[in-house]
Amino acid sequence: MNHPEVNVKQGHLRRFLIAHGLAAITVGIHLVLLSWLSVGVLHLSSAYVGWVQAAALIPSLFSIVLAGVLADRHNPAVLMVAVQLTLAITFTVFALLLHADKLTFAFLLVYGALVGSCNGLVQPVREKLLMQLDTVVLQRKISSASAVQFSCQGAGVLLVTLSVYFDMALLLGLQALLSVVAAIFYSSLARAKAKPRPPENSVWREPLILLRQNVGLRQLLCLAAFNGYMHLGVFVVVLPILARDVYALNSQAYAFLQFIFVVGMILANIRLLYTEKIRFPGQGALFSLLYTGVVGVALSRQPTLVGLYLLVGVWGWVAGNSAGLSRIVLQSLVAFSMKGRVMALYQFILFGMAPLGALAAGYALHWFSLPTVFIVMSVSSALLFVLFLFSKTLWAVEQAE
Repeated sequence: MNHPEVNVKQGHLRRFLIAHGLAAITVGIHLVLLSWLSVGVLHLSSAYVGWVQAAALIPSLFSIVLAGVLADRHNPAVLMVAVQLTLAITFTVFALLLHADKLTFAFLLVYGALVGSCNGLVQPVREKLLMQLDTVVLQRKISSASAVQFSCQGAGVLLVTLSVYFDMALLLGLQALLSVVAAIFYSSLARAKAKPRPPENSVWREPLILLRQNVGLRQLLCLAAFNGYMHLGVFVVVLPILARDVYALNSQAYAFLQFIFVVGMILANIRLLYTEKIRFPGQGALFSLLYTGVVGVALSRQPTLVGLYLLVGVWGWVAGNSAGLSRIVLQSLVAFSMKGRVMALYQFILFGMAPLGALAAGYALHWFSLPTVFIVMSVSSALLFVLFLFSKTLWAVEQAE
């Protein structure tokens, strides 16, 4: 496997984590704010909530593809600065719009699309930048970045719980400020210039050849497609509807529910951070399918409020464990010169299936009950796990050094 041509100082990892954490706070605020503006402020139906979430996810597909090429050709730190400044402008404009009480369904679609496009650019670029920093064990590098990300996302979610005490527009203003500070920290990493390797011939020729030759990578992308459609897509629609229609939660209680989910993800990544090197990370990623199925069955029974919070926390733990192990598998299968483009392909498939799942969940709730949707998710997860039992390729992928 190829290695970076530039050794970046140890201190740069700390700066990366600070910038990464600040940006993650804005993501945490955005995730809850977008959902609650849909169901709690505009009081949209489940179908319209699905369209809002799809509007936030679909544009990111185009930016993800672009970001993969840019990450392999240019300094990823400079790209991150540009994205954070663009987000700062977007948050500022919509803070003024919300403060003036001009929010409509159409404006919410535009807001979701703009932020979604920027977040799509971030994914492959940030991953490429992380791979350039330091020479620590891959598992610790990814799990530490993920732990910071989800901890700060949790902090952002908690900030939304304070929205009952002040104008939500202030949260958008805070997001703009944090994006500017994150851009400053990312700019300090731009001084350590990596020497990019411009792809030869077609920029997607090498990744597609790798995909055709590597069965493990194909299986990983299939797993990402399923998780994007069934788990990510269903989650962003079903959870706010469940909170509003079944448990009658207000914005504060719903934000805390999201926070519990994030806490589960944090705990999963802390576990990975302090666990000895996992030789076969793909096995844990696949077993997460079964765990998600169990959670889905339990949620279909519409437990007590305490049970709901506990189950959502477990769901977060499973999601964090699956995401972290899947990233380790991906980085173990791909050469450094292609990490940006292959990560873009992975994110494209993951988030490309998510809007389809969001729309399907939104319309399914018109015809079927919430328990039925959860049962379908659980049965599908179990069936995919059984399907993977017939092939041991993904199970046998060893973590890279």
